[in-house]
Amino acid sequence: MVIRHKGLLAGVVAFLLAIAAFMLIDTNGNNPDAVLTLNIEPGWHVNANPASMEFLIPTVVNSSVNGQALEIPTQYPRGRVSDIVLGDTALEVYDDGASIRLRPDGKQIAVLEKVGRLEMIVRAQACSDEGVCLAPTDMPVALNLDDTSRQ
Repeated sequence: MVIRHKGLLAGVVAFLLAIAAFMLIDTNGNNPDAVLTLNIEPGWHVNANPASMEFLIPTVVNSSVNGQALEIPTQYPRGRVSDIVLGDTALEVYDDGASIRLRPDGKQIAVLEKVGRLEMIVRAQACSDEGVCLAPTDMPVALNLDDTSRQ
């Protein structure tokens, strides 16, 4: 009998899926967007948001400041239609380089500038292109506004 430790699986997922970059992008004089770019190892992917089927785990970003939820509107990219088909449905997935855009409003920007830090939990389920899926995992990510330059 093989017993796998949950922490080991979470470590594998974190290795396969990491947050590659965060940038604040000025949207033509409007509030800046925060762009989270996924770094996914070759041969792996995560489900798009929305997921292609009800029982699949979509990639989701939840934001908070000092432990308090901050409902920032989040724009998920359209997934790539993969070669993986369940029933009659080809799954839409995110590969390396997929970017998720957080679009804070003026009030949220003021809170973030005051605190100087945005915390997020990225929930995703990494799957190999051969169809082997790991358990979903929550990956904490923090954006220190002092370390991020606007572009």
